[in-house]
Amino acid sequence: MNLTEWARANEPDPKYFAYKAYWDQIKFVRDILPRAFFEPSQDNYSFIQTRTTVIESHMSKSVVFPVYRLELLDGTEIIMRNNLTNWMVSINSPKEMNKELFIHLFDTKTRSKIDPVYCEGIPADKVYGPYSKNHSAFTFVMYGNYDLYTFFWLYAHQPK
Repeated sequence: MNLTEWARANEPDPKYFAYKAYWDQIKFVRDILPRAFFEPSQDNYSFIQTRTTVIESHMSKSVVFPVYRLELLDGTEIIMRNNLTNWMVSINSPKEMNKELFIHLFDTKTRSKIDPVYCEGIPADKVYGPYSKNHSAFTFVMYGNYDLYTFFWLYAHQPK
């Protein structure tokens, strides 16, 4: 389902503590994050909007939040969710990511797969192993919007 439609259909009651966080998260994914992938233009913005969908949901702080799916031009599939503590992100890319650029972004001690129980709402078959084991399909955690945006900007602009 389209992100904006889903957000309106699942809008929490304003009495909930997480009401503002809900809309902040929706607006970040819908309005800010696409800028990491493309030069600002209406065509590029519209493209990412049509490929940002909600595939599942999860609950945090008594509010239902979306699990997002983004599809990029190169065929990369990104599944992610935010539980108000962290972003859990799964990437499945047709190309291997630049090892020198990304190796320092991830905890190199994390050699095992993230347990799906920590990936609330993300389908178990979309929870991959760590980056250290596979540079094109992996699951990782980020702790803030700035970190997530920076990761995606680097991903989109990595040397070929």
